[in-house]
Amino acid sequence: MKLSKLRFLASVSCYGLIATALPAVATAQDEQTSDDDRVMNAVIVTAQKREESLQEVPLAITAASGEDLNERQISDVKSLSSIAPNLNVGDFAGQARISLRGIGFDTINPGAEGRVAYHVDGVYVSRPAAQLGTFFDAQRVEVLRGPQGTLYGRNATGGSINVITNDPGTELNGYLNATFGNYNHMRFEGAVGGEVSDGVGLRLAGVYSDRDGYGKSLVTGDDIDDENLFAGRLTAVLDPTSNVNIRLSADYSKQDDSAGVSHYFGQYDPATPLFAVSVYGGTVSLNERDENTDQPGVNFHESYSTAANITVGLGSVDFRSISGWRDTEYRSAFDYDFTENNIAYFDFREDAEQFSQEFQLLGGNESSDWILGAYYFTEDIDTFVHTPLEISGRLPEVLSDGYKVGGTIETEAWAVFGQYNRSLTDVLELTLGARYSEEEFSIDHAFEFSFTLPYMPGVPPMQGTGPDTFITSQDETSSNSFTPKIGLTYQPNDNLMAYGSVSRGYKSGGYSPGTFVGFDPEDIWAYEVGFKSETFNNVLTANVAAFYYDYTNLQVSKVQGSNVIVENAATASIYGAELEFTARPTDALSFDGQIAYLHSEYGGGFTSIDPGFLLAGEVDLDGNQLYLAPEVTANLGAQYEIPIADAGALTLRGEANYVSRNYFTAFNADILSQEPYTKYNLFLTFEDSAKDWRATLFARNLTDETTKSAGLMGSSVYGSPAVGVYAAPRTYGIQVSRSF
Repeated sequence: MKLSKLRFLASVSCYGLIATALPAVATAQDEQTSDDDRVMNAVIVTAQKREESLQEVPLAITAASGEDLNERQISDVKSLSSIAPNLNVGDFAGQARISLRGIGFDTINPGAEGRVAYHVDGVYVSRPAAQLGTFFDAQRVEVLRGPQGTLYGRNATGGSINVITNDPGTELNGYLNATFGNYNHMRFEGAVGGEVSDGVGLRLAGVYSDRDGYGKSLVTGDDIDDENLFAGRLTAVLDPTSNVNIRLSADYSKQDDSAGVSHYFGQYDPATPLFAVSVYGGTVSLNERDENTDQPGVNFHESYSTAANITVGLGSVDFRSISGWRDTEYRSAFDYDFTENNIAYFDFREDAEQFSQEFQLLGGNESSDWILGAYYFTEDIDTFVHTPLEISGRLPEVLSDGYKVGGTIETEAWAVFGQYNRSLTDVLELTLGARYSEEEFSIDHAFEFSFTLPYMPGVPPMQGTGPDTFITSQDETSSNSFTPKIGLTYQPNDNLMAYGSVSRGYKSGGYSPGTFVGFDPEDIWAYEVGFKSETFNNVLTANVAAFYYDYTNLQVSKVQGSNVIVENAATASIYGAELEFTARPTDALSFDGQIAYLHSEYGGGFTSIDPGFLLAGEVDLDGNQLYLAPEVTANLGAQYEIPIADAGALTLRGEANYVSRNYFTAFNADILSQEPYTKYNLFLTFEDSAKDWRATLFARNLTDETTKSAGLMGSSVYGSPAVGVYAAPRTYGIQVSRSF
């Protein structure tokens, strides 16, 4: 590690120690505080596979309860960016794009997986498209920042997002939220649960959301960036004996709209015109939200899943089994020439089935606790990308069957892991952990190109007389990894904790379909120190973390010709610091926020050919900022509560979200970036004294900022357009909630 990075960590550690020690000193004399009072005010999380107080977990972790999410109108995965530092969430082509500390999902390749693991009730959700339909009836959300290679394994190099849904409960309970907003938005979410017989509880939950588009196709009048989503979940909890708990669940989600389809940002190279404009005289929309397209955008996913979580108490140890199965069908399509001409249409499809099984054995005593586990995962993905297109020289408005790449991707992985925490003294604890993983990856894929076969909508591509070009390939690879962790925790009293850790994360290699080019695994070593402090009754809480990452063989995605390829950067380094705080100076007034600094850069002599400037040859990318890694982010909130006699209370809350420049490719082109911005949210909530009824007036993105959330350079076949997704404009409305 470079000396400058060591100095950075040391300086942040010193400032963090001062910042976090202040509230601890302020309450050091409050020795009459009882343990029961502290437990009552603690936030309980399961980030380390067991129940613990948030402030006693030696990790950079943010947790938000279902009530917190509801109060702030955080109703989907894309809205999570405002709850944790260095968290960036969006969607592109109907897939969740999650980034933590500059490590995220940067490709639209068939079968691609993210670097931030996403779990629902302990079950890993592999497909980024399926993740968008799982976020409802949440008891809490946990955001774990930093590599989680020991306890979570594959594809958790950036961290993990854990969604924990509500249990049925023992008594009849439930809620209904109804939201009405601009763009004719209607959203209903509700649940009902309770015990139906001794030891048997059931809960049924669901969500339905429908909204007009933020823009329109100027040719067809179809909505663009609209929403039509339905999802439901049935949960059963059984306690057949005092030492056995069985939790079964099944969920279904379906989204069929044009959300997250690509917009035209402009020309990546201003000297290269858009093909549809220069050759066919087409026109593009001058309004960012609209498109002058003749083909409707499609965002479709349908997902089914079942899960079983069984815990058996075996005296001094617990045995746990977590099983999960999910089937996901996904399609994204949009007009790729961005004009009224019928020239090109991009069609991306996946049909995936996954199964996972995890076994855990947990135990401990007053001075130690431990977990041993084994994990198995398998997934089959049938996928293709199809682009019918007009070939110059053919009659205008006649499409050939064009380009298609696809095939079958199979993954099989298994791992064994363990973690041991041991108290060395009354104030010092040692953590040792390790995971060994093996993975087999195979692909059976084809590249097809037809200049002559006519394109027929609704007919599978490459049918009939056969394509002009047909290339197939089969290949397989395997890899293994060892991802250890060592940490120390220092807790001199109940108000202050300091920790330090060294850990490793790993993401397996694979192939770029259609190019038959493989890419290597990537791995990351992470060094982190942090401090957590709080005063009695959480009047003031301040958590600080500083980290340094040494990244090797980072996988980088780009569009080359008509293919999306993945190549390995030599190295990358990331370091930064984060502050999370909450403060309640009075019973009525409170403040909260997260402030983060992040420095990221490619290194090790990383060069690559920019597909938008082929004649420039290899470009030196050393020092360039990583994808979705803004240098500064800040989420700040303040709220004031006004009691209203015996009726209840009125709460006014304001939020500000600042993000510095954000790049969407390794080449750091301005057109494929988002310049710095600040957005503001405002909420006015009335809650009755019994807390059964609540009504909230809300406005998000109050100043109606137009910002990009993702982007890439499109195919050079069509003139290398810069394309991507816009975040939501100003939205406002009312939500009415009833709980029982």
